[in-house]
Amino acid sequence: MKVVKVHIFFALFLGVLIMPVRAEEVVTCGEFLLDVTVMQEREDTSILLRVLDKDRKLVFPVIRHPGAFLPLCKKGVFLLIDNSVHYLQGRSFLMTADSKVVASFEFGEIIAFGKSKDEEIFWIQYFDIKEKMPITVLTVYDITGEKIFSESFKKEKIFQIKKSNKKYDIKILKPDYPG
Repeated sequence: MKVVKVHIFFALFLGVLIMPVRAEEVVTCGEFLLDVTVMQEREDTSILLRVLDKDRKLVFPVIRHPGAFLPLCKKGVFLLIDNSVHYLQGRSFLMTADSKVVASFEFGEIIAFGKSKDEEIFWIQYFDIKEKMPITVLTVYDITGEKIFSESFKKEKIFQIKKSNKKYDIKILKPDYPG
């Protein structure tokens, strides 16, 4: 079951109309429901996550985390990604559906992230500089949070990674300078 609701709120800030957006999504993840609220205010995004049982009762305190939510519910886990562009990035967490931490990461300034269709792997990309030239760094993880691949690229391309006799195509973004 996946339900998505979008709410738009208006506010007046120093004489300028701003429109924070709030989107809600309910995702079935194993025997739990993840009630995810994404709140976008100006250039910052934060996640409010409520873990519910089948009767929609809260089973874990509400989690508030800056950044993005990546469900990997075919495998019973999800990723909370701290991808703030205004503050020093904090930790990101791979968690089970009942909110137990499987792994934690310090990714840095993420520009893109994704997952395979079978949810066996997920990846992050960020910009960096090598030999005074911009590069895109790709890091790929398996569902346990173990790093299985990391490489830098000097140009945009489709990169193929192999794991467990499966092939996955990942679009590498065009390199740019960080920040």
